[in-house]
Amino acid sequence: MGIAQRSVAIPTGSVTLLFTDIEGSTKVLQRTGDRYADILAAHHVVLRGAIAEHSGYEVDTAGDGFFVTFVSAKDAVRCVIAMQRAINEHPLLVEHAVRVRMGLHSGDVQVVDNNYLGLTVHHAARIAGAGHGGQVVVSDATRALAGEDDEWSYLGLGAHELKNLARPIQLFQLAHPALDTEFKPIRSLSRGQANRVWAESDDGPGELGYELDRRAVALLRAELDPAVAAAAWEAGEAMTIDEAVALARGILA
Repeated sequence: MGIAQRSVAIPTGSVTLLFTDIEGSTKVLQRTGDRYADILAAHHVVLRGAIAEHSGYEVDTAGDGFFVTFVSAKDAVRCVIAMQRAINEHPLLVEHAVRVRMGLHSGDVQVVDNNYLGLTVHHAARIAGAGHGGQVVVSDATRALAGEDDEWSYLGLGAHELKNLARPIQLFQLAHPALDTEFKPIRSLSRGQANRVWAESDDGPGELGYELDRRAVALLRAELDPAVAAAAWEAGEAMTIDEAVALARGILA
């Protein structure tokens, strides 16, 4: 948690939650070596500046990811715009092509010992994870609360199934002159979508495979060991969905 937050009351009740993380942070670390510490410090300074400016509450920081809450959904939207603009203007972050994915969701939360509990938190984390570096993905709940403004609007992304959530949810991409507009398809579990998303192993974090459809999820996450799943992911870079599913099946045969 941010050190300066200790004397600030944690937002309760209905809040807007923001999750962020650096896209491909492991690759950035491998590419930059000793410079990564400076890059991460610059990233933290940039994001914390926007959080303070827009009345955000820093709940937690884990590695390259932030968890922040806001009383106002509009403040949350203004904050992510300021974050992305600052990232795109920071010389060190631009030099090393640092891209940060962000997700916003709004709803009721429980607070126990200054920690947030409830499905709203899980929804927000999954929404953030569905996006790409430089993209801000917004739930329908946040869109309804924040509304459109002279500064921003939304692009509909459709209904998506996200990991461990009971039903599909409507997602939107935040649109603003300071934000990029072209991204790969959302990383979801929705059937029939020709998009690939990272798979997380229950044995630990990692970019271990593509969750291409429900069959591939079972093959790459539940039955392959991490080393084999990582190899399947690397091979899957240039493959179609059917080819990657066939590859996973072949590995298990």
